[in-house]
Amino acid sequence: MTPRSRQDRAAAEIEARLQGLFTSEQARAALSALQATFAAQVARTRQPATPGLAQGTEVLLDTGVYLTRSQARVDLDGRVLLDTVNTLCWDRYHEAGEALPPDLLEAADEATSPGGDLPELWSEVQGDAAVARALAERLGWWTVANLTTNALHLEEGQAEEDLRRLWVVLAQGTPPPLPN
Repeated sequence: MTPRSRQDRAAAEIEARLQGLFTSEQARAALSALQATFAAQVARTRQPATPGLAQGTEVLLDTGVYLTRSQARVDLDGRVLLDTVNTLCWDRYHEAGEALPPDLLEAADEATSPGGDLPELWSEVQGDAAVARALAERLGWWTVANLTTNALHLEEGQAEEDLRRLWVVLAQGTPPPLPN
């Protein structure tokens, strides 16, 4: 038996793990599905009635550009593209948090955790348009980053439902119609 180098073993283990998780084609299909879902949400929103919806729409438009640009990279493995888009979304999520006061950032983290009260937090910031926009951006990137993280494991309609729940909060109770 020929001993393999540490690098060869690592490369083989990484490739085996990647192949066991999903294929490049599955990752590209997940990116396309998210792109279509985000575009449909933007189309349904038309002219956002609240600053929260306007900011949420901006997040979806930015993410759509990430997805469009990544899909054009035919020279890269779809898994790398999905990971890149996911990393960008999480980076933007953290950047959006920098615009929030520390106490509100902590409250936002609590509100988005299981059992948190996101509608209550959202209603508390409505008096300050700048804070509401910053919070809406943070919530938008949080939702999009979670969807890209789980893109290969989403059940049918789950992305639409997650976006719908966010839009209910941002629209203060007026959900957009779900796709037919």
